[in-house]
Amino acid sequence: MTGADYEDPAMAKFNAWRLQRRLTAEQAHVEGRRAMAATLGTANPEWIRRAEEIIRAFPVRHRFLGEDVTVALADAGLHTKSARAMGPVIAKMKKRGVIRMTGDQRPARSSHGAPKNVWIRC
Repeated sequence: MTGADYEDPAMAKFNAWRLQRRLTAEQAHVEGRRAMAATLGTANPEWIRRAEEIIRAFPVRHRFLGEDVTVALADAGLHTKSARAMGPVIAKMKKRGVIRMTGDQRPARSSHGAPKNVWIRC
């Protein structure tokens, strides 16, 4: 199978969901932003602050998954209602240029081994 023939299973699932709901790309973007804001709104503010600190403390060119940060927070005794709050933290750090996606994926230790994006500290 060539790269052009491959479709990320997560993206395929999202596209099927979007077609089922007949959402335009703009509507899907708005819906995604709404869901991220709702998730972030229920997160422990100290958890968010420490997640950002952990990411900034990574050495330049360090590769990681979002769940690596979540595990480090749990090891430090910090928890939040939903680990999905890491998504908005990652998005914020990407927007600020602190991290970027490598284009690689690794199986997660959680999520039944689903492939997750690998991030790199800039």
